[in-house]
Amino acid sequence: MSRRVLVLDADGELRGQFEDMNSTYMWSHVRTQEPQSAEDLEVWRQRSACRDEDPELFFPVGTTGPALRQLEEAKAVCRRCLVIRECLNWALGTGQDAGVWGGLDEDERRALRRQLVNPPAPRVSQ
Repeated sequence: MSRRVLVLDADGELRGQFEDMNSTYMWSHVRTQEPQSAEDLEVWRQRSACRDEDPELFFPVGTTGPALRQLEEAKAVCRRCLVIRECLNWALGTGQDAGVWGGLDEDERRALRRQLVNPPAPRVSQ
């Protein structure tokens, strides 16, 4: 099922949107920000739902069968995470190009980056 994901900045202003084919949540609150300090990074990581999970869960190998199940398991961990926004912002800000971060896989983050760089023209409702 395809859903449109809206990307909002810290003030709630629309920054972009993309057609989401597989993501497990509708809204992504993404903001551009200064790089986080090591201390800030450690604070939100200590609150993450994934801190006690096997890191391999978030880096499935392949694109079919077991890898797809592993991808969904990783995203399920993200869905219950209190710091999903911080994680996604960190992944986008540091150019993470592998694994599941902030509930999005590599392809979803690439699509989101493209939308942030080249947001679609606003549509006028008639």
